[in-house]
Amino acid sequence: GAVLGQPDRVGATLATRRAGDEGDLTIELPHGARCTRCGQAVAMDEQQGRFDGRTAVITGAASGIGRAVALRLCAEGADVVGVDVDDAGLEETVALAGGGVVAHVADLTSPDACRAAVDAAVATTGRLDVLGNVAGIVRGEHVTDVTVEQYRRMMAINVDACFFLAQAAIPHLLASPTGGSIVTLASNAGLMGQAYTVV
Repeated sequence: GAVLGQPDRVGATLATRRAGDEGDLTIELPHGARCTRCGQAVAMDEQQGRFDGRTAVITGAASGIGRAVALRLCAEGADVVGVDVDDAGLEETVALAGGGVVAHVADLTSPDACRAAVDAAVATTGRLDVLGNVAGIVRGEHVTDVTVEQYRRMMAINVDACFFLAQAAIPHLLASPTGGSIVTLASNAGLMGQAYTVV
């Protein structure tokens, strides 16, 4: 099947793949251990349980790297609020996590939606410890063919959402008894240009 995402060298290797014609989702990890909380497979290492009692907001959680991050944090004990525009994909993530992920469907192109996503996490658990900006989109087109609307949408999701999510999250992260963290993922296209990759 097609690989949706394959983050590695961050704890255990985690691959999210679509298997078979039915579109079943499987998570493959090298060690085969399972979290007692959500049943998710995790690597046997010192990282297990390090997020117990913490709350994380992870964007792009409906597929790929965002899903893998949400599932890994859940397996390490975090209460995860997964944010994405793809409600069906989020429900798959929730099912894979066995209840350790709460879905929040949102289009993060507006500051209000970013604020609402953070507010939903705090309303769910009373705290916020981690913001993971993973959502991103790319267009495979010649730069001269990209419309103003397409460009604005890419910038709104890839750049603006990270800023407005951080702006909403920082007061809660500063109040976190364990110290808060913001992690923003980006493509290597930011370091090295690629043909027909606009943003």
